[in-house]
Amino acid sequence: MNAGTGSMLISCIPVLVILIGVLSGREKVGLLAWLGIGLSMTGVVFTAAGSESGLTFNLGSLLILAAALCAAIQTLISKSLTRRYAAVDVTTWAIWLGTLGLLPFSHDLPGAVSRLSAMGWVHLVFLGVVPAALCYTIWSWVLVTLPITTVMSAVYAIPLFSVLFGWLLLGEHPSGMTVFGGAITLAGVAWVQSLTRKEKS
Repeated sequence: MNAGTGSMLISCIPVLVILIGVLSGREKVGLLAWLGIGLSMTGVVFTAAGSESGLTFNLGSLLILAAALCAAIQTLISKSLTRRYAAVDVTTWAIWLGTLGLLPFSHDLPGAVSRLSAMGWVHLVFLGVVPAALCYTIWSWVLVTLPITTVMSAVYAIPLFSVLFGWLLLGEHPSGMTVFGGAITLAGVAWVQSLTRKEKS
């Protein structure tokens, strides 16, 4: 399975979060918000299809979709817990429990640690502090501060930043379909955000 297909399937997380939240009675989402989310998802499909290898589906696709479902459930659990506990506490427990769950699947962990270079340690510490600890703490706080549709629709901007940084840092030139998909995605995100602002006003 290629990266485009993987990114598209991972982008199902916002839809799954909102769908599970609605079915469980925890969230309420209007029809217009659903249309905006659907528009963003359509843009993601175009973006993924515009990648060099297009879209492919196999066993790996099912595994990523299952991972997206787990991530959606974890998001709703985090939102529920952050209403009672501090965001940093919820993030700390989630990271440590996730680490313990992955340890049985590690291969030659002591050997890998001994072979890690100084720059490798810098990268490892950065990944642990910034994208994991800091960003997930902010994420937990945002989940209980803003409406779920606002938060989840903003997630669709992640693939756009991936394309942008791939172009600026790696010299990867996006295709016309990718740019078109990005524009549709942004339109959907803007739609949902404007609906939220109108509801608040």
